[in-house]
Amino acid sequence: MQWLENQEEVRVERWENLDEWDVGVYLADGHRWRVDVKDHQDAQTIIDRPPAGETVVVPNYRRSQVNQLQSELDALRTADGQRYRVFTVSRFKAAVTRRLKGMGV
Repeated sequence: MQWLENQEEVRVERWENLDEWDVGVYLADGHRWRVDVKDHQDAQTIIDRPPAGETVVVPNYRRSQVNQLQSELDALRTADGQRYRVFTVSRFKAAVTRRLKGMGV
């Protein structure tokens, strides 16, 4: 959170929609991420109760879950039809950085 809040041209809203998702990240170019931060020992618990936000971020020490989560969540959509993307914290920071540099996601 602190890293996001320290980025220029990034607006962060915590616990949006009464914790429907954890963080809203809004860039000056209009791009946004609705981020659900998950830290579960068993990735299946996340799959069984899919997040409301389309961007799922897990701690770096749970990086072994990313492929399973992405594979299982690929078949699902958020309530408003968005596809899920799964990142570790480091990969999400890299995606934000690329977007801020105009390199897309």
